[in-house]
Amino acid sequence: MKGDKMLQNDLKKLLNKEKNKKKRIKTVTNVIKGVSAIAVTGVAAGILLSPKAGKETREDLNDKAQKKVDDLLEPLKENESMSEKMDEAVKDIKDKTTAIKKDMKKGLKEIDKDVAKTKKKISKEIKK
Repeated sequence: MKGDKMLQNDLKKLLNKEKNKKKRIKTVTNVIKGVSAIAVTGVAAGILLSPKAGKETREDLNDKAQKKVDDLLEPLKENESMSEKMDEAVKDIKDKTTAIKKDMKKGLKEIDKDVAKTKKKISKEIKK
């Protein structure tokens, strides 16, 4: 009996916590919506009531929007530049690797020739 009451109380507490959590989330959501609506209204009023002509206001907004876009794209441009530098480095490494392979093949051919010459000399010495 006592255990059942404790279990019921625990369940009630959990249900109340969940209800309170949902209420808080709903409240925060409503506050965010309200603040956003006020901000949008303020911006719209500022644009409509500005002393500048419509064309000037549109140009200002366009300039500000373009600056924001440029600011957002700047890291991408930096990454693009880094990508180009990495591509150049990879190409350089490939070129150097190819050159080293050619040098090694040339060196091996020379070693083979030297070994063949030494072999002939040793054979002549042994026959004497």
